[in-house]
Amino acid sequence: MINRRKFLGNLSAGTLGLTLLPEISIAQDMELIKPPALKMGDTVGLITPASSLFEPHQTIIEAGEKMANLGFKVKLGKNVYKKR
Repeated sequence: MINRRKFLGNLSAGTLGLTLLPEISIAQDMELIKPPALKMGDTVGLITPASSLFEPHQTIIEAGEKMANLGFKVKLGKNVYKKR
């Protein structure tokens, strides 16, 4: 049976003329580390993407309010309102 993901990956790499390397899976030897779950009263930080938001002020206020309504303390990143 053909693995669709491998097939499509090989197809796109082959069309670009790249040499196909054998699949290497590092994750098999690594143990999954999960941080503790967030609890009410924990502080969460809000940051913005590298590109500017459509309505930055309103979007950030709404996101902060939603997080606060879920019981979290909200801290804004120092560059949250910057465009670059």
